[in-house]
Amino acid sequence: MESTLSSITYVSLFKYVMPTSTFLQNNSKVIENVLEHGFISDISCELLRRKNPQILDVLRADVDRNGIDLVLSVDATTHHIQMKARVTKPLATSYDIADLIWSNSSGCVIWIIYDGSTMKPISYYLLGVPLAPLLSFPASTRSKHRKIWTRNANHKKLSLTELTDILFPI
Repeated sequence: MESTLSSITYVSLFKYVMPTSTFLQNNSKVIENVLEHGFISDISCELLRRKNPQILDVLRADVDRNGIDLVLSVDATTHHIQMKARVTKPLATSYDIADLIWSNSSGCVIWIIYDGSTMKPISYYLLGVPLAPLLSFPASTRSKHRKIWTRNANHKKLSLTELTDILFPI
């Protein structure tokens, strides 16, 4: 594939390749951070495209001390969110989710399931809205955390539009 930019011809020989599972594991925090930024942009655009456009207010933690990665608000609706990312499909292994999520009536966990070769979201899983009681999940070996699986999500395989409509109903 050729393209011309400022009278210079470039030949693109690159195709997307799937990073190795080792690379993804070793860089999971960076990848999750990149996907989180993309998620904020995507959901903001989704809200702006509504018949009655809405503005998303975002509070983002620089340091994830207690499991809250994002606080998203639209008008009077606010959600305290712990974000997780998973390549291609949900795993059967558990995630440690901070108990603090349950201290907020608006707490939830969002998993971004993404394509490892394009780094684009495929679907979303949502635990919350409403959030099941804390004691319905087993304690983790990590203090003040619960063992949660994507199968515990009460909303599965959502599109961005579906997720947005659940979080911020019209």
